[in-house]
Amino acid sequence: SMSMGGPVFALFCNTHVSPEWQEQYLESFVSLSGSFGGSTSPLFSLLTGKWGTIVPLQLQPVIQAMARSMGSPAWMVPAQGVYGPDRPVVKTPGRTYTLSQVGEALHDSGATRASEFWGKFRGVMGPLLTPNVTTHCLYGTSLPTPDAIVLSKPLTPSSAGQTVKVTWGDGDGTVLMPGLVSCGNGDGKRHHPFVNVSHSDILKSLDVWSVVAGIITTKAKTSGRWREPV
Repeated sequence: SMSMGGPVFALFCNTHVSPEWQEQYLESFVSLSGSFGGSTSPLFSLLTGKWGTIVPLQLQPVIQAMARSMGSPAWMVPAQGVYGPDRPVVKTPGRTYTLSQVGEALHDSGATRASEFWGKFRGVMGPLLTPNVTTHCLYGTSLPTPDAIVLSKPLTPSSAGQTVKVTWGDGDGTVLMPGLVSCGNGDGKRHHPFVNVSHSDILKSLDVWSVVAGIITTKAKTSGRWREPV
């Protein structure tokens, strides 16, 4: 899986199938840039309408309205269980919102539906698979990654004149390290970090695909399903 596909698959495994099903049908799982602990980026979209560098200024209100109507951005906000409930995530004059107060930040900004989504979905994010399923976690490191959002004015439904800045941490440019290393659980977890490989550039890294190919061929050989090329 890639990026958000990791936590979606985790949600499937944790809520739709049993550990016995996983043991029978899953031999291993490979995650590329898995955002298992969430990311600050969706919160940018919910509060400001910004979506990376690809959305022009005049379209940001449209993106913000779209993000606030969907459940997935609120679900992908950094998870308290990974980053800690007291981690600052939104800073404004006179108030700092922690991860446990994301619902209040969304409500104060006028995103009441997103606040409800967040309250419903928080706690769902978490480790995936049973310990007997080997999980390979491939991700980039050592790149400046958005950590907290810094706003020039208090949060209100009107964002007119609001200046947005960020504080930075270590990660793959999109997901911070705690969210990346939370991939998998148990003794079957295998980490494959790649220095200076970004969240999306992992898809075109030959070093990454060399590791993926090695995982696939090794598993196929040991399971008896491998055929040597003719």
